[in-house]
Amino acid sequence: MRRLGAAVVGLGVGRAHAEAYASLPESSLVALCDPDPARLQAANASYGVAAYADVADLLRDERVEVISVATPHPSHAAIAIAAMESGRHVIVEKPMTVDLAEADRMVACARRTGRTLGVIFQRRFWPASFRVQRAIAEGKLGAVVSAECELTWWRTESYYRRDPWRGRWDTEGGGVLCNQGIHALDLLQWVVGEVDTVWARWANLSHPYIEVEDNAVAAVVFRSGALGVIRMSTSSRYSRTRVTVHGANGASVSVIEEPEGAVGYNDLWTIPGEEQVREQSLREHLDRGEYIYRAPVWEDPPTWYTGYRYQGAASPSYHAVQLQDFLQSILEGREPLVNGEEGRKSLELMVALYRSGRTGAAVPLPLER
Repeated sequence: MRRLGAAVVGLGVGRAHAEAYASLPESSLVALCDPDPARLQAANASYGVAAYADVADLLRDERVEVISVATPHPSHAAIAIAAMESGRHVIVEKPMTVDLAEADRMVACARRTGRTLGVIFQRRFWPASFRVQRAIAEGKLGAVVSAECELTWWRTESYYRRDPWRGRWDTEGGGVLCNQGIHALDLLQWVVGEVDTVWARWANLSHPYIEVEDNAVAAVVFRSGALGVIRMSTSSRYSRTRVTVHGANGASVSVIEEPEGAVGYNDLWTIPGEEQVREQSLREHLDRGEYIYRAPVWEDPPTWYTGYRYQGAASPSYHAVQLQDFLQSILEGREPLVNGEEGRKSLELMVALYRSGRTGAAVPLPLER
């Protein structure tokens, strides 16, 4: 199998990308890029590959065929477009950008250049997430009638001090909806379907040292006619994210991440004949103690109630699982599970939620392109 030469721009969460590229049979890690010399040197100590402080220098490296962009959200589009224009395939961290027009330019560039564009939403690749998506697609709930999307995480002042670009509109692009909640928004629209209308309120209620929102609520109408609610907060030490779906036949299913960073499982499953799924999924969750990352332990640690203990990182990591799908899609000439258009959907929902909160009005989707 031919290995694709891979590079990573941005070595915060990008270190997970570098680790994946170095281990997958479809890729060879050939370069890293970060403007911070100390961070670049620390990350490269494990790999000894080419190291660049500037993206322009990276793009002159002819060995690079695939680039992961893991920089702060508002910078994704410019880097991704430059990389695709230079002939590289690109996958960007979530959200793909914070501006819908930029997302459209990214998708258009991928089409024009024939390059593959992907967006990281590794939580889609959990077995529990696939199980929910398949059950709905196969009609095991009948028509979906309602859904809930909730996130309760805990963020302290030290979190924002550690990375000063966070918590600002200009450098992060938003708060709980944009950073922490975008994964849940992606799962919600992936399993239930596209959204027709949202009515939202959001505010900063407990983090006076940041600009962006830390709490948000919304009512949702899906194009199918199903109804939904969204509630997100980084003001609670009760650590969980959950998407729950209810069907016309009375069956309900869910995927839950409890606590933050743990691999998700199915904590609600009432499909007739499949009642054992919940018990099996919970047992595996507790026995394995797998995580995609360990939630940081701050001065006030988060709380959860399942008896779960962080025991070991999921192997392979779910970044690696998604990146392998992305690499294979390039080699096989197909679209990845989360391409640019898929990544745009949760961004459009996020933008609509912000717009509704600013105007006080219900916002219909799709938004103008």
